[in-house]
Amino acid sequence: MHHLKNNLPMKEYFELIERSKKLYQEELKRHNDASHPLNILLFLVDNGITKTNGLSDLYKAIIKNMHDDAFTIVLNIGENYGGTGKPIKSWMSCDLPLLTYITIKINNNKIEEIHKKSITKIVNLVDEGKWKCKSCTNLGNFRGPGRKSDECPITTLNVLKLLTLTTNNEYEMEKQNAIRILLNLWNERKIRKPYLFGMGTDFLKIKYPLIWYDILNLLSVLSQYPEAIQTKEYKEMLNILKENVSKNGFKPQSVYQFWKNFDFGQKKINSKYIEKVYQEIELKSK
Repeated sequence: MHHLKNNLPMKEYFELIERSKKLYQEELKRHNDASHPLNILLFLVDNGITKTNGLSDLYKAIIKNMHDDAFTIVLNIGENYGGTGKPIKSWMSCDLPLLTYITIKINNNKIEEIHKKSITKIVNLVDEGKWKCKSCTNLGNFRGPGRKSDECPITTLNVLKLLTLTTNNEYEMEKQNAIRILLNLWNERKIRKPYLFGMGTDFLKIKYPLIWYDILNLLSVLSQYPEAIQTKEYKEMLNILKENVSKNGFKPQSVYQFWKNFDFGQKKINSKYIEKVYQEIELKSK
């Protein structure tokens, strides 16, 4: 089978691109649904796919479906949760930075005025110094899970991931803030578990693609910030990851069924994708 320059087998590559084009046809029911077009797109763009690889119409659709300066996906929040019970193009604070990141990556990493509007929206969602679980007003009264005063770990991680695309001197305060929040969550992991986001056994398992709040995703993002890699929290996590790899190699320790045809979709063999992420983290951590 032919491979592209990013090692993606041609057949799977076409299938994933075709599936990702259904972004506005599929409701996002769980943010860690590995088969949803949003998360498939994240995998594709992180492996070098841009609008020149067949995503140009989707890119136009994402721009066209902006609502109030923010990129949208299809969400359906039940009435018993304060929503409308109907599919609606909207956003929540965890998917908005991700879709903004994806859109910029599809656009060959070029940040244009339209993307800046969405970034501004995201950085302004800070409330009491934290990115909490928030959503667009068109979703009704829905606020999301967890305590009202808690920071949302996955939102914070996704904001920091998005900001890796900006220059060093942009959004400095926001970057420092997000790093501080994430390192603090690690420090407090034994005494405090924000809803859905404990940092116990599951968090420490090596898993790919990087779509959820786990050690590989967190270190992959933090490693892009020189100020983060100097900290004791970062070094503690890195040591755990290194130990993990020295025992198990680059085999995933937890898998998403949807990706079973890939080397990271089953636990038997070393994954080239995981190895690549690990090497990037190691290189930046020096």
